[in-house]
Amino acid sequence: MKLDMERRTYDAELRVDSAGYGKKTPTIRGYAAKFNTLSQPMPIYDEGRMIGTFREQLVPGCFASSLSTSDVRCLINHDPNQIMGRSVSGTLRMKEDETGLFFENDPPETSYSKDIQVSMQRGDISQCSFGFKVASGGDEYRKDPDVPNGYIRSIRKIDQMFDVSVVTYPVYLDTNCDIAVRSIITNMKVEEESVKAAVKEQEEAERRHKVYIMRKRMELAGLGV
Repeated sequence: MKLDMERRTYDAELRVDSAGYGKKTPTIRGYAAKFNTLSQPMPIYDEGRMIGTFREQLVPGCFASSLSTSDVRCLINHDPNQIMGRSVSGTLRMKEDETGLFFENDPPETSYSKDIQVSMQRGDISQCSFGFKVASGGDEYRKDPDVPNGYIRSIRKIDQMFDVSVVTYPVYLDTNCDIAVRSIITNMKVEEESVKAAVKEQEEAERRHKVYIMRKRMELAGLGV
């Protein structure tokens, strides 16, 4: 599962609503991800050498099929020992709207849960990360018009959601982007081979044309072939 899972971090606009009338516990709510927002550039490494960068965006509708089939946990810093809620138990609720992936969490009355709420209320923690697996063929790549050697990855369909986590530090690079990087490198190599094949075909066409012109000139000169 780890080989298939990616993680991304966003400024999630998290907030904690204190327990009020009819509520026994506070509620943590906010956006775990937003649509049509380009990420910061992430490096593309091939055999230890940086060959470019890519930015990423989520396309509206990409969460739709996964939310009804995934058993998602709400965690702190992706730590399974610090669980704040779970979708199948109803303590974590998620929905996709026009803005992105919205979630609500009813945190437990544990010491780590109370600590994280205090940090959020102070504004010390304000980011959220989610773990996911892209569906086969669920993403596409195009050249980034604003960045040399850059690509834009558009995620159109997420196959599975693993967790939504309140995080202290963004988790963006290194192993969490391995899958995306491998896909982009494959795409780049396919493009490179396609260009080479096109160039070779053009060169062969030019060679055949030169031979044709030479023969015609010889025929006109009465020399035959």
